Amino acid sequence: MKEKYISDVNSLLDLPKRRKAEIIRDLDEIFRSAAEHGESESEVISRLGAADEYAQSVAAEHEDERQAKRRFRVFAAVICGLLSAVLIAVAAAARFYTPEGIIGQSDSMTGIAVLSELPFDPVMLIFWLGVMLAAAAAVIASFSVKYQKRK
Repeated sequence: MKEKYISDVNSLLDLPKRRKAEIIRDLDEIFRSAAEHGESESEVISRLGAADEYAQSVAAEHEDERQAKRRFRVFAAVICGLLSAVLIAVAAAARFYTPEGIIGQSDSMTGIAVLSELPFDPVMLIFWLGVMLAAAAAVIASFSVKYQKRK
């Protein structure tokens, strides 16, 4: 009786393998625990409901989890995209609108140069951070689309 119930639930579930295995393992544990406490298999089945009802309730819980994860992925993709746009715009503004070698304002050319003690160009660091965030946004968005098509 227990095996048939678990088999029916397993066949009715349309979930990823890992999630399905967790549910079947939990069901097995429910039956085992109930037997230890003197409950029969038929009592457990009546408490859980028909196999199709149980599968539907579990699938509904899983759908809620999926929607929450999808919303988070969309949010993360939007944030990464916005941050990348800001960083790339800042890098472009710093590179193209700041004259090199000038401090403050001058009416004529000066020989004063601003040298950084850093071993790298901070503007390029900002630019590449923006590029990496844009790539992260693209990857997150593609995963979101991939998982949306799966269901």
